[in-house]
Amino acid sequence: MIRSFVKNGRLMSLAIILLIVSGFGALSTMPRMEDPRMQNRHASVLTRLPGASAERIEVLITEKIETKLSR
Repeated sequence: MIRSFVKNGRLMSLAIILLIVSGFGALSTMPRMEDPRMQNRHASVLTRLPGASAERIEVLITEKIETKLSR
C-alpha cells in the first residue's frame, strides 16, 4: 500500500490534501477551551435574629456569611 503511494504521486497528493482539509475542519468545529464561559451565580442570604435590628444582623452575621460564600 505504501509503495502505491510512493509510485503514484496523484494518490499521495490527494491523501495529503484530504488530511489537511479534514484537519482544518476539525479545528473549526473544536470548542474553545482556553476561554470558557463563566456563568454568574446569584444567591440570597436571609438571616433572622428575633429582637435584633437589621443593621446589627447584617454586621454580625450576614456580611460574614456573604464573604465566605463569595470565595
